[in-house]
Amino acid sequence: MKPKPLARVTYTVAAPVTPRRIALVADLHNGDPAPVCEALSDERPDIICLAGDLFEGPPRRDDFAFDRAIECLRFCAGVAPCFYAPGNHDKTVPPEVLRVLAECRIPLLADRCMAFGDLQIGGLASAYYQDDPTPNLDFLRTFAARPGYKILLCHHPEYYRRYLKPNDLAAAFDLILSGHNHGGQWAIGRHGLYVPGQGLFPPHCAGMFDGRLIVSRGVCNNVRVPRIGTPPELVTVCLVSQ
Repeated sequence: MKPKPLARVTYTVAAPVTPRRIALVADLHNGDPAPVCEALSDERPDIICLAGDLFEGPPRRDDFAFDRAIECLRFCAGVAPCFYAPGNHDKTVPPEVLRVLAECRIPLLADRCMAFGDLQIGGLASAYYQDDPTPNLDFLRTFAARPGYKILLCHHPEYYRRYLKPNDLAAAFDLILSGHNHGGQWAIGRHGLYVPGQGLFPPHCAGMFDGRLIVSRGVCNNVRVPRIGTPPELVTVCLVSQ
């Protein structure tokens, strides 16, 4: 089956910071990086946020597959400053990838945050494959208490309704960037019909929610089960003056 072309989706967010274009790259799954690289060259973002599942590895599978992910990392680093928060498929980061991240000066944000100009950028680690599926709420509280415009890379959009909102943490973050759901296995418009682990009609499959949560369908569609109505996409978030 011929892969679907990479769509390009733009969201505009008013923010009290320097205007910027932020590219959201999620769910490459060690797929072909060429469409992503081409789109990034055209979009010319100021920042690239890598929101998980860039490659494949334990505990999701027994071995690693990261050769094309490394190609993507190197290209991204040549376009703009990058920030990387792993998902569930790339939860374990091997030494080879760590070396490339260091060479490319891409910070690994797994329950970690840092300042970047007038932004605070942090990444929440995936809690998949743990006996306790609760992510690190202590990190979220610490990050939430920092002053400034806060961007959270959170691979799992379901964490927004399961953990951030119930713990009064959602509103502390100005922008939350997610992937994981691939728009739902099948979708009608922006409404996903099914996501493993989230059941039928999950609420946050793709799009912008509450003016702060932005969910990407992912940049690659290299799975055996065909996806219907869920083309891969590169998301660009434009921060504009209020």
